[in-house]
Amino acid sequence: MKKKYIIITLIVIIIIVAACGIGFYVYRNSAINKQLEKADLLVNESEYDKALAQYELILDNDSDNKKAKEAKEMLEEYLEAKKLYDEGKLDEAKESIEKINKSYESYNNFKDNIEVLREKINEGLKTNKDIDSSISKARNLIENKKYEEAKRVLDKINSSDLKENQKQTINDLKGRVDSEIKNKAESKKESLATDRIRFLNELNDIQKDINDMPPGDTTAEMNEFADREYKLWDNALNEIYGYLKNNLPQDKFKALEQDEVRWIKEKEVKAKDAADKFKGGTAAPSVYLGTLADETKDRCYKLVNDYMN
Repeated sequence: MKKKYIIITLIVIIIIVAACGIGFYVYRNSAINKQLEKADLLVNESEYDKALAQYELILDNDSDNKKAKEAKEMLEEYLEAKKLYDEGKLDEAKESIEKINKSYESYNNFKDNIEVLREKINEGLKTNKDIDSSISKARNLIENKKYEEAKRVLDKINSSDLKENQKQTINDLKGRVDSEIKNKAESKKESLATDRIRFLNELNDIQKDINDMPPGDTTAEMNEFADREYKLWDNALNEIYGYLKNNLPQDKFKALEQDEVRWIKEKEVKAKDAADKFKGGTAAPSVYLGTLADETKDRCYKLVNDYMN
Protein backbone atom coordinates (compact mmCIF):
# COMPACT_ATOMS: atom_id res chain seq x y z
CA MET A 1 0.00 0.00 0.00
CA LYS A 2 2.80 2.29 0.87
CA LYS A 3 4.52 1.51 -2.42
CA LYS A 4 1.35 2.32 -4.32
CA TYR A 5 1.09 5.64 -2.50
CA ILE A 6 4.65 6.51 -3.41
CA ILE A 7 4.00 5.73 -7.09
CA ILE A 8 0.88 7.89 -7.11
CA THR A 9 2.78 10.69 -5.43
CA LEU A 10 5.55 10.50 -8.04
CA ILE A 11 3.03 10.56 -10.86
CA VAL A 12 1.37 13.62 -9.36
CA ILE A 13 4.74 15.34 -8.98
CA ILE A 14 5.66 14.52 -12.58
CA ILE A 15 2.32 15.88 -13.78
CA ILE A 16 2.78 19.04 -11.74
CA VAL A 17 6.34 19.55 -13.02
CA ALA A 18 5.25 18.90 -16.60
CA ALA A 19 2.34 21.27 -16.22
CA CYS A 20 4.63 23.91 -14.77
CA GLY A 21 7.11 23.36 -17.58
CA ILE A 22 4.41 23.60 -20.21
CA GLY A 23 2.97 26.61 -18.47
CA PHE A 24 6.35 28.30 -18.32
CA TYR A 25 6.97 27.49 -21.98
CA VAL A 26 3.59 28.88 -22.97
CA TYR A 27 4.13 31.94 -20.80
CA ARG A 28 7.63 32.43 -22.14
CA ASN A 29 6.48 32.14 -25.76
CA SER A 30 3.60 34.46 -25.05
CA ALA A 31 5.98 37.03 -23.57
CA ILE A 32 8.36 36.70 -26.52
CA ASN A 33 5.49 37.05 -28.98
CA LYS A 34 4.40 40.22 -27.23
CA GLN A 35 7.96 41.52 -27.40
CA LEU A 36 8.06 40.67 -31.11
CA GLU A 37 4.79 42.49 -31.68
CA LYS A 38 6.16 45.50 -29.84
CA ALA A 39 9.39 45.40 -31.85
CA ASP A 40 7.47 45.05 -35.14
CA LEU A 41 5.31 48.01 -34.19
CA LEU A 42 8.43 50.07 -33.51
CA VAL A 43 9.76 49.13 -36.95
CA ASN A 44 6.58 50.32 -38.66
CA GLU A 45 6.76 53.53 -36.62
CA SER A 46 10.35 54.04 -37.89
CA GLU A 47 11.70 53.80 -34.32
CA TYR A 48 14.58 51.68 -35.57
CA ASP A 49 17.02 52.07 -32.69
CA LYS A 50 14.33 51.14 -30.16
CA ALA A 51 13.20 48.22 -32.33
CA LEU A 52 16.78 47.00 -32.61
CA ALA A 53 17.17 47.09 -28.83
CA GLN A 54 13.91 45.14 -28.47
CA TYR A 55 15.06 42.42 -30.89
CA GLU A 56 18.36 42.15 -29.02
CA LEU A 57 16.44 41.72 -25.77
CA ILE A 58 14.41 38.90 -27.34
CA LEU A 59 17.57 37.17 -28.54
CA ASP A 60 19.09 37.44 -25.08
CA ASN A 61 16.20 35.28 -23.86
CA ASP A 62 15.80 33.18 -26.98
CA SER A 63 19.01 33.13 -29.02
CA ASP A 64 17.50 30.84 -31.67
CA ASN A 65 14.47 33.01 -32.42
CA LYS A 66 14.52 33.09 -36.22
CA LYS A 67 12.19 36.05 -36.66
CA ALA A 68 14.12 38.22 -34.21
CA LYS A 69 17.41 37.27 -35.88
CA GLU A 70 16.14 38.14 -39.37
CA ALA A 71 14.54 41.37 -38.18
CA LYS A 72 17.71 42.42 -36.34
CA GLU A 73 19.89 41.70 -39.40
CA MET A 74 17.38 43.52 -41.60
CA LEU A 75 17.49 46.65 -39.44
CA GLU A 76 21.27 46.60 -39.09
CA GLU A 77 21.76 46.41 -42.86
CA TYR A 78 19.26 49.22 -43.43
CA LEU A 79 20.85 51.50 -40.83
CA GLU A 80 24.30 50.72 -42.23
CA ALA A 81 23.11 51.49 -45.78
CA LYS A 82 21.59 54.78 -44.61
CA LYS A 83 24.76 55.73 -42.74
CA LEU A 84 26.90 55.00 -45.81
CA TYR A 85 24.51 56.98 -48.02
CA ASP A 86 24.67 59.97 -45.66
CA GLU A 87 28.47 59.77 -45.81
CA GLY A 88 28.36 59.79 -49.61
CA LYS A 89 29.69 56.22 -49.88
CA LEU A 90 27.14 55.21 -52.48
CA ASP A 91 28.78 52.04 -53.80
CA GLU A 92 29.05 50.63 -50.28
CA ALA A 93 25.49 51.79 -49.50
CA LYS A 94 24.22 49.99 -52.60
CA GLU A 95 26.00 46.81 -51.56
CA SER A 96 24.61 47.03 -48.02
CA ILE A 97 20.99 47.66 -48.98
CA GLU A 98 21.01 44.72 -51.38
CA LYS A 99 21.98 42.44 -48.48
CA ILE A 100 18.72 43.13 -46.63
CA ASN A 101 16.75 39.89 -46.36
CA LYS A 102 13.28 39.66 -47.87
CA SER A 103 11.58 39.66 -44.48
CA TYR A 104 11.32 43.45 -44.76
CA GLU A 105 8.49 43.02 -47.27
CA SER A 106 6.10 42.21 -44.42
CA TYR A 107 6.66 45.66 -42.88
CA ASN A 108 4.70 48.14 -44.99
CA ASN A 109 6.19 51.41 -43.77
CA PHE A 110 9.66 49.97 -43.46
CA LYS A 111 9.41 48.51 -46.95
CA ASP A 112 8.56 51.98 -48.29
CA ASN A 113 11.55 53.49 -46.48
CA ILE A 114 13.87 50.87 -47.93
CA GLU A 115 12.60 51.53 -51.46
CA VAL A 116 13.00 55.29 -50.98
CA LEU A 117 16.57 54.82 -49.77
CA ARG A 118 17.32 52.42 -52.64
CA GLU A 119 16.01 54.99 -55.13
CA LYS A 120 18.12 57.75 -53.56
CA ILE A 121 21.21 55.55 -53.75
CA ASN A 122 20.56 54.70 -57.40
CA GLU A 123 19.94 58.35 -58.26
CA GLY A 124 23.14 59.29 -56.45
CA LEU A 125 25.11 56.66 -58.36
CA LYS A 126 23.68 57.94 -61.66
CA THR A 127 24.54 61.51 -60.71
CA ASN A 128 28.08 60.44 -59.82
CA LYS A 129 28.39 58.68 -63.16
CA ASP A 130 27.22 61.82 -64.96
CA ILE A 131 29.64 63.96 -62.95
CA ASP A 132 32.55 61.62 -63.72
CA SER A 133 31.57 61.81 -67.40
CA SER A 134 31.57 65.63 -67.26
CA ILE A 135 34.96 65.62 -65.54
CA SER A 136 36.34 63.34 -68.25
CA LYS A 137 34.89 65.62 -70.95
CA ALA A 138 36.44 68.67 -69.29
CA ARG A 139 39.84 66.92 -69.12
CA ASN A 140 39.71 66.17 -72.86
CA LEU A 141 38.77 69.77 -73.67
CA ILE A 142 41.65 71.04 -71.54
CA GLU A 143 44.09 68.70 -73.27
CA ASN A 144 42.87 70.12 -76.60
CA LYS A 145 43.33 73.67 -75.24
CA LYS A 146 39.59 74.41 -75.43
CA TYR A 147 39.60 76.15 -72.07
CA GLU A 148 36.41 78.21 -72.44
CA GLU A 149 34.42 75.08 -73.34
CA ALA A 150 35.99 73.19 -70.43
CA LYS A 151 35.02 76.03 -68.07
CA ARG A 152 31.40 75.88 -69.25
CA VAL A 153 31.30 72.11 -68.64
CA LEU A 154 32.76 72.45 -65.14
CA ASP A 155 30.48 75.37 -64.21
CA LYS A 156 27.40 73.30 -65.06
CA ILE A 157 28.25 70.63 -62.48
CA ASN A 158 26.07 70.94 -59.36
CA SER A 159 28.47 71.32 -56.44
CA SER A 160 25.92 69.99 -53.93
CA ASP A 161 26.08 66.54 -55.58
CA LEU A 162 29.85 66.14 -55.40
CA LYS A 163 31.87 63.61 -53.44
CA GLU A 164 35.01 64.87 -51.74
CA ASN A 165 37.36 63.43 -54.37
CA GLN A 166 35.20 64.93 -57.14
CA LYS A 167 35.26 68.33 -55.43
CA GLN A 168 39.04 68.23 -55.26
CA THR A 169 39.38 67.15 -58.90
CA ILE A 170 36.99 69.85 -60.13
CA ASN A 171 38.69 72.55 -58.07
CA ASP A 172 42.05 71.51 -59.53
CA LEU A 173 40.66 71.56 -63.08
CA LYS A 174 38.97 74.93 -62.54
CA GLY A 175 42.22 76.36 -61.22
CA ARG A 176 44.09 75.14 -64.29
CA VAL A 177 41.39 76.41 -66.67
CA ASP A 178 41.26 79.86 -65.04
CA SER A 179 45.03 80.12 -65.21
CA GLU A 180 45.13 79.08 -68.88
CA ILE A 181 42.30 81.48 -69.81
CA LYS A 182 44.08 84.32 -68.01
CA ASN A 183 47.37 83.54 -69.78
CA LYS A 184 45.57 83.27 -73.09
CA ALA A 185 43.82 86.62 -72.55
CA GLU A 186 47.09 88.33 -71.63
CA SER A 187 48.80 86.80 -74.65
CA LYS A 188 45.96 87.85 -76.95
CA LYS A 189 46.00 91.35 -75.48
CA GLU A 190 49.71 91.63 -76.24
CA SER A 191 49.11 90.24 -79.72
CA LEU A 192 46.27 92.72 -80.36
CA ALA A 193 48.45 95.61 -79.21
CA THR A 194 51.23 94.52 -81.56
CA ASP A 195 48.84 94.05 -84.47
CA ARG A 196 47.21 97.40 -83.74
CA ILE A 197 50.51 99.12 -84.42
CA ARG A 198 50.98 97.05 -87.58
CA PHE A 199 47.54 97.91 -88.92
CA LEU A 200 47.92 101.61 -88.08
CA ASN A 201 51.21 101.68 -89.98
CA GLU A 202 49.55 99.99 -92.96
CA LEU A 203 46.68 102.50 -92.91
CA ASN A 204 49.14 105.38 -92.73
CA ASP A 205 51.01 103.90 -95.70
CA ILE A 206 47.76 103.72 -97.67
CA GLN A 207 47.13 107.40 -96.97
CA LYS A 208 50.66 108.24 -98.13
CA ASP A 209 50.11 106.29 -101.36
CA ILE A 210 46.84 108.14 -101.94
CA ASN A 211 48.54 111.48 -101.29
CA ASP A 212 51.12 110.58 -103.92
CA MET A 213 48.50 109.67 -106.52
CA PRO A 214 47.57 112.44 -108.99
CA PRO A 215 43.90 113.34 -108.55
CA GLY A 216 43.53 114.02 -112.26
CA ASP A 217 42.26 116.98 -114.20
CA THR A 218 39.46 115.51 -116.24
CA THR A 219 36.18 114.08 -114.95
CA ALA A 220 37.24 110.57 -115.97
CA GLU A 221 40.57 110.92 -114.18
CA MET A 222 38.88 112.24 -111.01
CA ASN A 223 36.38 109.36 -111.09
CA GLU A 224 39.24 106.88 -111.52
CA PHE A 225 41.13 108.46 -108.59
CA ALA A 226 38.07 108.30 -106.32
CA ASP A 227 37.44 104.69 -107.33
CA ARG A 228 41.04 103.64 -106.59
CA GLU A 229 40.98 105.49 -103.26
CA TYR A 230 37.76 103.77 -102.21
CA LYS A 231 39.05 100.33 -103.22
CA LEU A 232 42.25 100.81 -101.19
CA TRP A 233 40.31 101.66 -98.04
CA ASP A 234 37.70 98.98 -98.69
CA ASN A 235 40.36 96.27 -99.06
CA ALA A 236 42.00 97.46 -95.84
CA LEU A 237 38.65 97.37 -94.03
CA ASN A 238 38.00 93.80 -95.22
CA GLU A 239 41.41 92.73 -93.91
CA ILE A 240 40.77 94.37 -90.52
CA TYR A 241 37.30 92.87 -90.28
CA GLY A 242 38.62 89.38 -91.09
CA TYR A 243 41.32 89.74 -88.44
CA LEU A 244 38.79 90.78 -85.79
CA LYS A 245 36.52 87.88 -86.74
CA ASN A 246 39.33 85.44 -85.96
CA ASN A 247 40.60 87.14 -82.82
CA LEU A 248 37.71 88.72 -80.94
CA PRO A 249 35.60 86.78 -78.43
CA GLN A 250 32.47 85.43 -80.07
CA ASP A 251 30.06 87.69 -78.20
CA LYS A 252 32.12 90.80 -78.91
CA PHE A 253 32.41 90.02 -82.62
CA LYS A 254 28.68 89.36 -82.85
CA ALA A 255 28.04 92.87 -81.52
CA LEU A 256 30.54 94.25 -84.04
CA GLU A 257 28.82 92.32 -86.82
CA GLN A 258 25.50 93.99 -86.00
CA ASP A 259 27.16 97.40 -85.83
CA GLU A 260 28.81 96.76 -89.21
CA VAL A 261 25.41 96.25 -90.84
CA ARG A 262 24.26 99.57 -89.36
CA TRP A 263 27.40 101.35 -90.53
CA ILE A 264 27.13 100.07 -94.13
CA LYS A 265 23.62 101.46 -94.42
CA GLU A 266 24.70 104.76 -92.89
CA LYS A 267 27.70 104.98 -95.24
CA GLU A 268 25.53 104.50 -98.32
CA VAL A 269 23.07 107.17 -97.15
CA LYS A 270 25.87 109.70 -96.57
CA ALA A 271 27.43 108.99 -99.97
CA LYS A 272 24.08 109.33 -101.74
CA ASP A 273 23.25 112.58 -99.92
CA ALA A 274 26.64 114.02 -100.87
CA ALA A 275 26.24 113.01 -104.53
CA ASP A 276 22.69 114.36 -104.67
CA LYS A 277 24.07 117.87 -104.15
CA PHE A 278 25.65 117.48 -107.58
CA LYS A 279 22.74 115.62 -109.11
CA GLY A 280 22.92 115.77 -112.87
CA GLY A 281 26.47 117.10 -112.75
CA THR A 282 29.65 115.37 -113.85
CA ALA A 283 31.10 115.57 -110.31
CA ALA A 284 28.37 113.39 -108.77
CA PRO A 285 30.13 110.00 -109.33
CA SER A 286 33.47 111.15 -107.93
CA VAL A 287 31.75 112.80 -104.94
CA TYR A 288 29.82 109.58 -104.28
CA LEU A 289 32.98 107.44 -104.42
CA GLY A 290 35.00 110.01 -102.47
CA THR A 291 32.43 110.00 -99.65
CA LEU A 292 32.49 106.19 -99.57
CA ALA A 293 36.29 106.34 -99.37
CA ASP A 294 36.28 108.87 -96.51
CA GLU A 295 33.69 106.92 -94.51
CA THR A 296 35.57 103.65 -95.07
CA LYS A 297 38.86 105.23 -94.06
CA ASP A 298 37.33 106.50 -90.79
CA ARG A 299 35.85 103.06 -90.19
CA CYS A 300 39.26 101.41 -90.62
CA TYR A 301 40.88 103.62 -87.99
CA LYS A 302 37.90 103.25 -85.65
CA LEU A 303 37.97 99.43 -85.72
CA VAL A 304 41.73 99.31 -85.18
CA ASN A 305 41.68 101.78 -82.29
CA ASP A 306 38.51 100.49 -80.60
CA TYR A 307 39.01 96.73 -80.90
CA MET A 308 42.78 96.18 -80.95
CA ASN A 309 43.69 97.25 -77.45
